Amino acid sequence: PGTAGTLDVTDADTVTLTSPYGSASLPVRIADGLADGLVMVTLGTADAAAEALVPPDRGPVRVAVGVEARR
Repeated sequence: PGTAGTLDVTDADTVTLTSPYGSASLPVRIADGLADGLVMVTLGTADAAAEALVPPDRGPVRVAVGVEARR
């Protein structure tokens, strides 16, 4: 929630995540339990765009977050 507040995004806004491996535009879902500055993306879902963010070994990766659009 803290990071979402800093970025001024709410549930259902769209953000663009960019890593050294690619980028993906994904909807925001705010959840408690993550430390400030962290984002979590579920891989292996119907939205395969997130797969572009990770290295082949699927290890952790640093991403930049940009606000793309408002609801």
